[in-house]
Parts: sequence; structure tokens; C-alpha cells
Amino acid sequence: MADLLLFIEDATGKKAITAPDTPKEDQSPYGVKQSWYMDNAKDTRNGYHFMKLMEWLPGLIHDMTQEVKLRE
Repeated sequence: MADLLLFIEDATGKKAITAPDTPKEDQSPYGVKQSWYMDNAKDTRNGYHFMKLMEWLPGLIHDMTQEVKLRE
């Protein structure tokens, strides 16, 4: 998560504001402490090609950053 925030900070030129703790009533059900992922082995065996994160994430962050700048 820290690497992702740094990448977004670099793209936007702004420092991310994070909270060290979130009150229980505001916590996301997806905010789990342990790592979790979906197994895509079956899809891969059936011929689907998954792109590596760094093949598409930088472009997405760039595009979204530009879109936000246009709205400002």
C-alpha cells in the first residue's frame, strides 16, 4: 500500500493524507490485516492472459490524474 501511495503522490505532486487508525464504525469490510487474493490459475489454464500490475497501473494513474486536473 505504501508503494501505491508513493506512486500516486509522484503522479499528482501531492502528499497523501492517511489516518493511522479508523474508528470501527467507519472501517471497510475489505480493510483486512492479512493479504488476500483471488487465484486466477483456472483462467490462465483456459487461455486468459492477465497483465502484470505495472503494465497497466501507471497509465491508469496518469489518466486519472489528468482527468482530475482538467476538473480543477
